[in-house]
Amino acid sequence: GNIPKNGNQSFTITPIRLDSQGTKSITLSFKDIRNNNINRRVDITWLNTLYYGCSDKQQITPDDITSFTKKNVNSFPADYNFPAGGYKYLVYPATWPDIKKALNPQSNFDVPYEKVSNITIVSGTGISQEYKVYRTFNVLNGAYTIRYS
Repeated sequence: GNIPKNGNQSFTITPIRLDSQGTKSITLSFKDIRNNNINRRVDITWLNTLYYGCSDKQQITPDDITSFTKKNVNSFPADYNFPAGGYKYLVYPATWPDIKKALNPQSNFDVPYEKVSNITIVSGTGISQEYKVYRTFNVLNGAYTIRYS
C-alpha cells in the first residue's frame, strides 16, 4: 500500500528462526513514487554461545556453565583470560572439533587439560544444544591465560 513520503512507518515481519549455526537473509522490496523497484537485503548470522570460567568442582552442571563468561562466536581457538581460583573450564558446542592444544601464551608451557563428559544446555529460547566440556587437569588458583587451538 501507499505510505507517507516522510515520517516513520511500522511493518510486521514474519519471525525467522534458525536452530543451528548459519545465516538467513531478509530482503525488503518496495516501489518508490516513480514506480522504481528498490530492494535491500540484510543477512542475519546466528552465532553459537561458548562459555569459559572457573569452578572448584570436578563435574559442573548447566547452571554452573551458564554462570561463566559467555562469548557468541563460531569457533573456539583464542586466548581466554580466566580469573583466579579453581579448575579452568572451556565449554563449547559438541559439533565443533576437539581441542588439540592448550598453552599459556606468556610462558609457552602446555597447560594439561582433559575432556569431561558432554552436557546439554537449554537456551532461553528453548533450544537444546549439546556442549563439550573441557577443564584443566589441575586446579590453577591464580588468574591464568590459556590459548586453545
